[in-house]
Amino acid sequence: MAQIGQSVPRLDGISKASGFFRYAGDIRLKDALVGKVLRSQMPHALIKTIDTTQAVTQPGVRAILTYRDVPGPNIFGSTIPDQPVLCHDKVRFVGDTLAIVAADSEEEAESALQHIKVEYEPLPIISTPLQALMSNAPRIHEKGNLAHRVEY
Repeated sequence: MAQIGQSVPRLDGISKASGFFRYAGDIRLKDALVGKVLRSQMPHALIKTIDTTQAVTQPGVRAILTYRDVPGPNIFGSTIPDQPVLCHDKVRFVGDTLAIVAADSEEEAESALQHIKVEYEPLPIISTPLQALMSNAPRIHEKGNLAHRVEY
């Protein structure tokens, strides 16, 4: 029994330190599909179109999901639910999620991503918190740029 001040060896320490431990990402299931995500390269823009017609015809592609495939509300958020699961009308940062591809291999999924065409209309960007609070700042969200205000 360990006492206060004594080191307790981790049961998985040696296998992790030596590289023998199997993490979930190390496990490959037979016939499992590979998923890849198409992310926005634009910091702030309206989405005119998301065209997956060429991507779905690529070899090995099993499915491509867009906002149309999200059942129920297409929105989440830890404090304020204002983040779309898959963007449909607007992107708000580089990396916003636009589509998900499921394919037989990583190479086929990557190829499908390259064939998804997104047409954007760029919008002004905000680069500092102070700029976001200015009265003439572009609105990133419908309700504005301020999430919460507390005064003492």
